[in-house]
Amino acid sequence: MTIAIGVRFGEGVAICADTKVLASDGATTSAGKIHSCITRNGIYAIADASDDAHAAKMLGQDIINALSKESEVSPYNIDDPIKATMKAWHDGYGSSGVPSVNFVLATVVRGNCSLRFCKPPNTVIQERAIAIGQGARVVDALVPEVVPSHLRFGVKPTLLQVAYLTYRAKKEEGGACGGETDAVIITRSPIQVAFIDRREMTKAELLAKDVDSALTDIRLRLFTEETDKPDGAAKKYGALAQRISDFDFPSSRNLEGLIDATE
Repeated sequence: MTIAIGVRFGEGVAICADTKVLASDGATTSAGKIHSCITRNGIYAIADASDDAHAAKMLGQDIINALSKESEVSPYNIDDPIKATMKAWHDGYGSSGVPSVNFVLATVVRGNCSLRFCKPPNTVIQERAIAIGQGARVVDALVPEVVPSHLRFGVKPTLLQVAYLTYRAKKEEGGACGGETDAVIITRSPIQVAFIDRREMTKAELLAKDVDSALTDIRLRLFTEETDKPDGAAKKYGALAQRISDFDFPSSRNLEGLIDATE
């Protein structure tokens, strides 16, 4: 399995996935798990998590193709072609074993952005944040704190959030999650797509490691009542905060002017 994450923010959706592919016999390879398409009726990006990478890739592409061909697709009927495509794929296996396949699907259609969890044969659910794959059990527990639903974020904070969640999944589920990280952002106003450089995500995950270490240090200080030397902790926090402020995702610079807006 793997880790793939999707997060909604005011003007768009970010999805990311690791590149580690774990075969049923334990062999590991590397491959991208995000597929995207820009069409006349919208922008679509899909990430998969499966015990059969080839089946997941094929079905993910079929879903994208089905949405792209819908001449009358709208924010209100997206689910229908998704379900029809997944059911046809699922029924094609007959009585033989059907691979376990999950998807995170990001869409921008007619100015409306959405994020969906998809699972054959006909499960399609809209969410604000989604994690799939073995790493999801780590990420799901962190989402309420890392991506609180009552706050709104821009492009950079959202990318830092998914980088932190991905880092934690790789750290705690390293047997299934790993490799580099692919990330894509699609936005609604204006309609744009940005493919984040893998090297930028690697640097963001290294920064996430330092953030995690700082949080552990603060917690330890509080629990052991080692608060009589606040200056050292304040300096560490200040230095880390400055690094975060200075951090940049050059691949997303064309999106950085976006301001989160209410639906």
